[in-house]
Amino acid sequence: MKIGDIVKHRDRIPTDPHPNDVGKYGGWGCVGIVVEIYQPNSTLGRPSIWIRYIDSKGDSVLCKKENLEVISESR
Repeated sequence: MKIGDIVKHRDRIPTDPHPNDVGKYGGWGCVGIVVEIYQPNSTLGRPSIWIRYIDSKGDSVLCKKENLEVISESR
């Protein structure tokens, strides 16, 4: 996954917070373009990689990499 890739956020599962509780911060099922990748420096355990993408409404969404699927790679 890299900046410029088009990604799809996974669909909501029952253990996720209720959409009324997270409001616009729930990005389940959204499609967007990757704009930032956060790779924490940590030697303890396996740190999560976080991805920021801009969705079709222009909102910035931050989520774990494993919750995204690349549907189109940038060149």
